[in-house]
Formats: sequence, structure tokens, C-alpha cells
Amino acid sequence: ALGCEAVARTRINVYTRLFMPTAFSPNGDRINDSWEIIGTADFPDCEVIIYNRWGSVIFYSKGYQQPWDGTYKGERVATGAYTY
Repeated sequence: ALGCEAVARTRINVYTRLFMPTAFSPNGDRINDSWEIIGTADFPDCEVIIYNRWGSVIFYSKGYQQPWDGTYKGERVATGAYTY
């Protein structure tokens, strides 16, 4: 209204596409038994955090060395939706 103008620019470089599965079945049949994000090799310091429905952290990985196997403290978690 007073003749002022603001401009901002952001550059985003995308190196690798990440693939995050929408489901997995950790039932021990060796088919889709872990939730594995594909493409994290280009992000060696990435952090993966998975929360239960109450907001508690049930999986944490820095560098994502090991995909989530659907357990928390050695026990299988209940079937359901989890936020990451």
C-alpha cells in the first residue's frame, strides 16, 4: 500500500528421490517385513523418527543404518498407522 515490495528466493537441489512405502507387513514371511526408505544413501546424516498415535518415539535412526522392523523394545507393535 505504501509502495514497499519484498522478494524472497529459495533454491532447492534434489539429488535423489526418496521412496517411502505406505505399508509393510512384519509377520516373518520375509516379504515386506521391514519399512525401508529407498534413496537415503545420498543423505548420510538423515534422521528417521517414527511415532505411535500418542506421539511417543518408537523408532529413531540417525544415518538410517537399519530399516524399521515393526518392533519397539523387542516387541511387535500393534497393527495400525504410525507417523514418521
